[in-house]
Amino acid sequence: MNINDFLPTVPIFSTLEPEELASVKPFIEKKLLQENSVLFEEGDPGDAMFIVAVGAVKIIKSIDDNKGKVVGTFSEGDFFGELALLDGQPRSAGAVVTRRSVILKIGFDNFRQLMNKSSFAALKIISQIACHLSIRLRTTNLKLAELENEKLLRK
Repeated sequence: MNINDFLPTVPIFSTLEPEELASVKPFIEKKLLQENSVLFEEGDPGDAMFIVAVGAVKIIKSIDDNKGKVVGTFSEGDFFGELALLDGQPRSAGAVVTRRSVILKIGFDNFRQLMNKSSFAALKIISQIACHLSIRLRTTNLKLAELENEKLLRK
């Protein structure tokens, strides 16, 4: 996997100019993970966001009886854990690699350094994150409305 070819295909980097993208690369860590590797658990410190370069990741949320429910899956080009760059709060869910994967990591501290070094690039990334969070929130709202409708129909 050539990171130079891959990064421009990732939505959060799609608006960056080549020189801005070059300024971001030093702040990205590459991790090779085996199937069933735990990337993070629910409640862990929110200290990084992740991008799937190769492979897949499932997001697992604990439910009442302490069993996990898969609430999302991510594959090549997808990013997740971005809330950590914005608020640094504990993880709201866990993440497990579902097959051998190459995962790119942008740590909270690295992102803060990027903001100091290349604030315009960081602003563009945050803008893309905000757009994607908005889409995810709208999708979640629709799903909640559907669940409420189903609940009303059962009564």
